[in-house]
Amino acid sequence: MNKTKSLAVSGLMFSTMVFSPLVNQGVTVYADSKSQPEISVNKGEIDDRRFITIILNVNNKEFRRLAFMVDKDATYLDKGQLESIVNNSSYVLDDYNTEKFNIFENKIIVEMRKVTEKIPSKEKVRIAVNYDIMDPKSGEKVDPIFIMVSKDDEYIISTDDLLPKGYHYTGHSGALSQPISNGAVYLNITANELVNTKPSKPVQKFNTTVNFIDKSTNKKVTTLNLSGTHGQKYKLDIPEGYDLAENELKEVTIDKAKKDLEIKLVKKTANITLFKGNITTHDVSKLYTQDGKVVHNRGLAKNSDWLSDKKMTINGETYYGVSTEEFVKASDVFEYTTISTSVTTSNGKAKFLYNAKGQRIRNRAVAPNSSWKTDKSSTINGKHAYRVSTNEWLFANDIV
Repeated sequence: MNKTKSLAVSGLMFSTMVFSPLVNQGVTVYADSKSQPEISVNKGEIDDRRFITIILNVNNKEFRRLAFMVDKDATYLDKGQLESIVNNSSYVLDDYNTEKFNIFENKIIVEMRKVTEKIPSKEKVRIAVNYDIMDPKSGEKVDPIFIMVSKDDEYIISTDDLLPKGYHYTGHSGALSQPISNGAVYLNITANELVNTKPSKPVQKFNTTVNFIDKSTNKKVTTLNLSGTHGQKYKLDIPEGYDLAENELKEVTIDKAKKDLEIKLVKKTANITLFKGNITTHDVSKLYTQDGKVVHNRGLAKNSDWLSDKKMTINGETYYGVSTEEFVKASDVFEYTTISTSVTTSNGKAKFLYNAKGQRIRNRAVAPNSSWKTDKSSTINGKHAYRVSTNEWLFANDIV
């Protein structure tokens, strides 16, 4: 192999004497289709040279990158040199009407074309691909393989098909030019980390039935079926209308030795106070018992008026009594006072109307300086209001 030197580029056609010491002294080149090559060189080793990236495109789409070393002041590669680097049995340099390929920002971008016509085969020779293992274990060895290359080839590309099973390239992911020296190539490889593929034992689960018992009657209220691993904890959902009895815990633990658990409950005690007032429903409203349970076969109609004689509080929720043992939630109704009078709107603009929830009625308003009969007054969202229709209210700040 001759050590040649172009007028524009020197050291392109590396001989073993030029290239191999650089590899052995810490040169690592990464080259793939997704990132720029990264080059790590021991300081002072190649001050008169630099790496460039040769980007190979097929149909204007990048498919490979090669890292190559040129003289520090090189500005181009000639066509023959470039062809000796990039051409192979599958792809060759496309037809160009130039003998020089300029280096711009340390890159040369060229278009390749797939070899579709059978060309006279070049003389082939067999070379050995040897493997240097990074941090080999005792007795670890990978036998060389033999491949056929053209007699004139000075490099091969370290592709994945050259990797022995269970190894990867040391310091790069492949697609790196490797020099052929004395019928052999040396590839640096590292063993893959072993992954423990031993199947794990199936997790054994246990079923536990939680029986909720009314402490005062010793009768079962309901049951809860749980499934989980031994020692797994569950937070209990307490049945509606009940609280945990004294010393009972809100959390249970799955125990493989216990299939049934008992949790004592006490009925919630409602805080009932006397009240006398009028209420109106917003919408169709549910009724509740003194225990806070829904009455399923009864309810209150929308915009219906009721006289309430008591209030009840359970778990912070307020209810109004509408019969001896039936209650409606305060959030479903509003209080009002019966009146019989007229109100007059103030001058200026038209006055908007609102429903009993304080929501503006978009397509309704009353004229300024107009009078309206009203039969109810109430406080809606903190504002005093007067009813002038079934569910239409005027706020006090719009009347005189």
